[in-house]
Amino acid sequence: MDTVKPLLDISEKAGDSIVQKVLPVISEPIVSIVISSVIFINIIDTFLRMPRPVQLMVNHPVVKVMGLFLVLYFSDRNFNKSVLTTAGIVVMYLIYKRRENFDLIKESPSDYPGCSDVTAKDLLDLFKGDENKMKRTMYEAGVPLNIQLTDDNAPRIATYLMNHKIQVSASCRAPE
Repeated sequence: MDTVKPLLDISEKAGDSIVQKVLPVISEPIVSIVISSVIFINIIDTFLRMPRPVQLMVNHPVVKVMGLFLVLYFSDRNFNKSVLTTAGIVVMYLIYKRRENFDLIKESPSDYPGCSDVTAKDLLDLFKGDENKMKRTMYEAGVPLNIQLTDDNAPRIATYLMNHKIQVSASCRAPE
């Protein structure tokens, strides 16, 4: 142990001198921002590679609120201020989420207006009830695989079929 002590003292002095030289450079705002950004990017990259259960746990709202509180607390060391700021941010978030409402649009802007009244039954009747033939034709016409045959999606499917030179109805047909 006595032979290692001089080596430890030398390495400690060398480390201290390096830190003393580097510390003023690291404390510069731009260098600090760059270092923080690199650390933040590495944390995100590490998070994306974590197992799914860990990701779900970290994304839980309670964990997020606790994390927000801890960041605020450790940055200022003021418990009351951190609690009030966290509560304020959560309340503002909840008010924003409550105000947010979306109106679903019946027709997609890319649906042909003449096909807006087509139903799933109309599409099946077009293929004489042969669902396999209809699905094969849908695939050939370029209908995305995630679009299911429902009454809501029928106008979009009919638009794809119309563009593939298939006459779906009198109003839903390719222009001549």
